Amino acid sequence: MNIKAVLTIHNLAYQGYSPVEVLKKIGLDVADCQITKWEIASRRLNFLLEGIIHADLITTVSLTYSKEILSEKYGMGLEEVLKSYKSKLYGILNGIDLNYNYLMHLKHVPYPFLNFNTEDDNKIKFYSVEEGKKLNKLHLQKQTGLTQDESIPVLSFIGRFDAKQKGIDILHKMIRRFGVKSGQYQFIILGTGDPEWEERFTWLSNFYPDTVSCHFVFDPKLAQLIYAASDFILIPSKFEPCGLIQMLAMTSGTLPIAHSVGGLTDSIKNGVNGFLFREYSAKAIKETVEKAVWIWKNDRKRYIKMVKTALKSDFSWERSAEEYIKLYKKLVVGRPAVGGIPLRRD
Repeated sequence: MNIKAVLTIHNLAYQGYSPVEVLKKIGLDVADCQITKWEIASRRLNFLLEGIIHADLITTVSLTYSKEILSEKYGMGLEEVLKSYKSKLYGILNGIDLNYNYLMHLKHVPYPFLNFNTEDDNKIKFYSVEEGKKLNKLHLQKQTGLTQDESIPVLSFIGRFDAKQKGIDILHKMIRRFGVKSGQYQFIILGTGDPEWEERFTWLSNFYPDTVSCHFVFDPKLAQLIYAASDFILIPSKFEPCGLIQMLAMTSGTLPIAHSVGGLTDSIKNGVNGFLFREYSAKAIKETVEKAVWIWKNDRKRYIKMVKTALKSDFSWERSAEEYIKLYKKLVVGRPAVGGIPLRRD
């Protein structure tokens, strides 16, 4: 059958290892499959590897990640195979549902400032970006048990407690260094995951109750408030194929401070709609936080301009879909489609 296949790699860390015997369970015979020799020898089948080999085209969820996975640092043991099939590897940035994000903003943010100018918006009182963020911040501080003070910058983290990917190790180390400066910074942590790291962050919040507020739950309502009310969102990921936190935060008026990897690099313009740091270390994130907070305190005009720029970011699925359609047409027709967004590839 002449059916074309496109494999999309979200996170190369998850490769789908299974015993070779699983082939029989899905109706395939080892003799009829182009399984690599080392898989047969080890009796372990790598489904992602097989997908890479047999797919007509491969996509990843950001352009930068499509380049990163060709290196030993990010290739998760598959970098040499990916290099062999580099010509069929493309990167297309993920998107978010902007309409859903807007509805969540109206539902869970007490002082809304996102206005899409729909018919229902006439019934809602909207605030300016600056006024809305200030009032929501005071509400967030009260809800999370922190001192209500608009002059203290609020920096938040939303994500999985996973030191292998999400950077909570350098986040924890960085907050420890800031913790002694009670009254100068406030950190709000929302997420679940590794119990050991939850315990470490609990210790931080107990030791610095005026500085750190931790919430080890999955709470979309609180998350939406954090996106709209924080001054900055922290994304210290060691690697990040795409990332959605920065998109949700930026389209809710909060600037990201992120490690310059994967989709974070593709979606954040340093000093324009957020801040990026290149070195994966507590020192690097600390220095970037200090720079961002200095602008927040001393150059409000620039800060508000950055917030408004972030709000205008186009992370819609329509944008991503145009690139996928272009790619599918290239595969089926055998040549690039005419018009639309230029096909982004390595």
